[in-house]
Amino acid sequence: MVARRVANLANLGLATFAAGAGVTAQCEPRRPLSAAEARRVVELFDRMMLDEEYGDIHLYDLREDEEHFVEALGGDATYGELSFDLLEWFLAQTEVQPEDVLCDLGSGSGRALIYLALRTGLPAVGVELSPTRHQHAEILRTLAQPFLREEVELVQGDLQEMHPFGKHASVVLFANKLFSEEFSASALRVLPRIRALLTLKPLPGELPTKTAELPTSWSFKQPVWLYLRDAE
Repeated sequence: MVARRVANLANLGLATFAAGAGVTAQCEPRRPLSAAEARRVVELFDRMMLDEEYGDIHLYDLREDEEHFVEALGGDATYGELSFDLLEWFLAQTEVQPEDVLCDLGSGSGRALIYLALRTGLPAVGVELSPTRHQHAEILRTLAQPFLREEVELVQGDLQEMHPFGKHASVVLFANKLFSEEFSASALRVLPRIRALLTLKPLPGELPTKTAELPTSWSFKQPVWLYLRDAE
């Protein structure tokens, strides 16, 4: 199903998508997009997903069997999105470097991860338990491909398992608001090179570098914790 949809989007022409986003198609080497450009790409995709072809991909309300699947592995089926303002704050505080690799644990629809990849030009990887939300992210990645400078890898799987990207991820988003302490610790344990980490719940036994209250889809003032540390 997803392969057919992605093929249909390719047939529409990515140049048309780029024009609608107000972003000029790039020649190599691709440059990182401005905040306004990256936002237009993601927002145009949001509008496209509301049409008849893609309207049956439900991000917020999963099927009952998929909810059980996610929760059986320690995740939570409840869904929300981080705002562009929150992501820009994260970038400003983190000061990403050319050698960094972005990671979103619980990447959902891929909006946050793709936005950060567009803004920084860095390689990125997202891990998502929900097959439906993972499919959504795959479509967004295909549409954003003309503007992505480096590879964006999307993994549908358990956040607590070691994936090949684990030894490289250094700048990490972790929306752990509804995760248990045990699940959070297990998920972060497989990422040994984290130097910048943003969470939605404090980590026991570790003092944050900075805290803030920033907008999300569920709150105008969601507390966030930023940890800047040396990679192990």
